[in-house]
Amino acid sequence: MLKQIDPVSFPLVKQFYKVTRYGGSPGRLETVWGWYERAQLIACVRIEPKDGVHFLRAMVVHPDFRGSGIGTKFLTAVVEQYRNDEIYCFPFSHLEAFYRAGGFMLANHQGPDWFQQQYQRLSQQRNVIAMVRITSKD
Repeated sequence: MLKQIDPVSFPLVKQFYKVTRYGGSPGRLETVWGWYERAQLIACVRIEPKDGVHFLRAMVVHPDFRGSGIGTKFLTAVVEQYRNDEIYCFPFSHLEAFYRAGGFMLANHQGPDWFQQQYQRLSQQRNVIAMVRITSKD
């Protein structure tokens, strides 16, 4: 079940990232979403608003639940919350098909300046790709 995580619970999110071996913690301007099974947090993602678009970061599924379809359900549910908005992200390159299935496409030098600049820096350190989900606004 998808649930927005209240900022007072951000320390639990930080602990979740630590347990899943992801280094990071939520920022005060981010919206954090969790996926719960039997009251247990098993997936987490942070969405940061930037210049009229959204930046999806740090989507992590607990290792015990990877490959079970939870990630697909989770991404679909989160994206639905922003169905009328552009969402940018930098997934690891081996996750391209996963994000494509969620409605994302390669950004190919499109997007805000901050996105392009951040991609240039990050892609030198990690094997990531730049992706965007663009929707037609009704």
